[in-house]
Amino acid sequence: MLAGLDEGNPFAVRLLDITNWKKEWVVKSITAIPLPDRGQSIVNMILEVEKKLTRARYQLPFHVEIRWSHGKFCGNPEGKLYKEFHWRDVPFYQVLF
Repeated sequence: MLAGLDEGNPFAVRLLDITNWKKEWVVKSITAIPLPDRGQSIVNMILEVEKKLTRARYQLPFHVEIRWSHGKFCGNPEGKLYKEFHWRDVPFYQVLF
């Protein structure tokens, strides 16, 4: 179960265990779209999943912000992943409230 606040709104969802997820769903694609115009390295990403039974496809958009700990190209880079959807909208989660 996953519960908390999503943009200030309370939610609770039940997640599938990995065995059942693999039986019912498949990752169809992961698309990365760089945004070179931005001052900071940002990459938009789309995870596309398919429900095996119906072949319905769903997209889950993210973006990644890439930063360097001690200035650009110095030290190890780090990436922060930001989801651009609500937890209740994930098709393989059961919404509890």
